[in-house]
Amino acid sequence: FAILESRLTGELNYYNKKAQDALIFIPVFGTVGDLSSTIVRNAAAIKNAGVEVLLNWKNRVNDNFSYNIGGNATFNHNEVVALNGGLPVYGGAIGASQGFVTNSDVGHPVGSFYVLQTSGVFNSTAEVAAHTNSEGTVIQPTAKPGDFRYLDKNDDGQIDDRDKVFAGSYQPVAYFGMNFGATYRNWDFSLDIYGNVGNKVYNGKRAVRVEGKDNIEKEVVYGRWTSGGRSQSHPGANTGNQLPSTYFVESGSFGRINNLTVGYNFPRERLEKLRVTNLRLFLTSQNLVTYKRYSGFTAELPGTVTSSGIELTSYPTTRTIAAGLNIGF
Repeated sequence: FAILESRLTGELNYYNKKAQDALIFIPVFGTVGDLSSTIVRNAAAIKNAGVEVLLNWKNRVNDNFSYNIGGNATFNHNEVVALNGGLPVYGGAIGASQGFVTNSDVGHPVGSFYVLQTSGVFNSTAEVAAHTNSEGTVIQPTAKPGDFRYLDKNDDGQIDDRDKVFAGSYQPVAYFGMNFGATYRNWDFSLDIYGNVGNKVYNGKRAVRVEGKDNIEKEVVYGRWTSGGRSQSHPGANTGNQLPSTYFVESGSFGRINNLTVGYNFPRERLEKLRVTNLRLFLTSQNLVTYKRYSGFTAELPGTVTSSGIELTSYPTTRTIAAGLNIGF
């Protein structure tokens, strides 16, 4: 639509798409290969349904000043609706001892995190002994103070893959973007922002530590459990290789000022003596500011269909600030 002499324009779109027999990389389990081996299969049917909204406003106030504002938002529902063969698809291998951290199963978003549920940290051997199932069996008999306490979901007196829970996915509930531009006399300004909300990411670098190559968050180093501090947020000092759990699953929501540019176009009458038709000086930035709750480097962690949202070896997104000069003859 376009109204108010086309100053306000917009679109509203609805979509409901089902990908039948989607091609997915399937891991080859240890009986016939290692965790890094995969084959391609028509493994599942995946549905994406949602609404997209786009709005733009532009206005010329007078001969000296004009501006435009735009925004878009997509609200998406992702779900696995069928599995060829009926078996869930595991993915997100993060190491031989951790195994897989995602599970694509019917009724859940593709690549959902599938991990153990933590319920704090043991503070004493007495707490370890008191952590029992309904029949009085000690659930984690080899645990020590400073280790995680895990939920025995099926109440069988031990912690294994059958106790894992779905803990969200990398699929956002909504994506959004905004842009703003303005000109005043010879000055111009532009800004764009984008992000997403409602998704999760897996902080794998907290779990896998390689001697001499660690990049561990300050809050983990200084906030870890000690016999005096008794933190319930982080375990005691360890060599890594923790079991996949909700401890590593964090919010992936973020908003980023992606581009910001300010420019000045020198008046043409001042350029005649220089035999230049146009001259523009500008200052620009990319990835200027990112607002996020995630404690890792970046919440943008694309990957394969079943293994997205996992941070293992990524580096921080570079911030760039640059000045430039455009000359036309």
